[in-house]
Amino acid sequence: LASVMVRDGSGKVFPAQITSSKPTPPGFTSKVQFVDDELPAGGYKTYYVDMTDKGATAVAIPMNDHTFETDFYKVKFDMSKGAIISLIDKQTNSEYVREGGELNKLRIFMEDKKGGMKSWTINKIMKEEDVSDIKSVRIIERGPVRACVETVKTWGNSRFIERTYIYKS
Repeated sequence: LASVMVRDGSGKVFPAQITSSKPTPPGFTSKVQFVDDELPAGGYKTYYVDMTDKGATAVAIPMNDHTFETDFYKVKFDMSKGAIISLIDKQTNSEYVREGGELNKLRIFMEDKKGGMKSWTINKIMKEEDVSDIKSVRIIERGPVRACVETVKTWGNSRFIERTYIYKS
């Protein structure tokens, strides 16, 4: 688990994870993701990052049966399509996906080409088609701050990389 210790000037420790890293002489440059819910409006805060310490809360977002559980939601994926097939609000116990439905569909709209193609002008839609040629679905991130499901899809000569991020809080 690629996590690090992040604390503010008062000593409060935040869950954090490394989201990317690349070698730069004489060491590495890393991007660190963390969430602070007490950032002053219009102000600033100083944070200290210790790359040698994994941090106090290096527990990944819970996942069971392709369902991620955050502080507020339960999000279930169909890992054959990369689609969200269940989204439950834990506070109200409301389900936001219709029976048999799915969220985050990628759809192609083909327009009538009469009158030419003008910038920002959408002609009459002649046909709609879901992008359903799935090349891969995988979990590329799962840490104490966020998780990411990446879906690669193709349509014609186009390739789409769709990333769905789920944040812990």
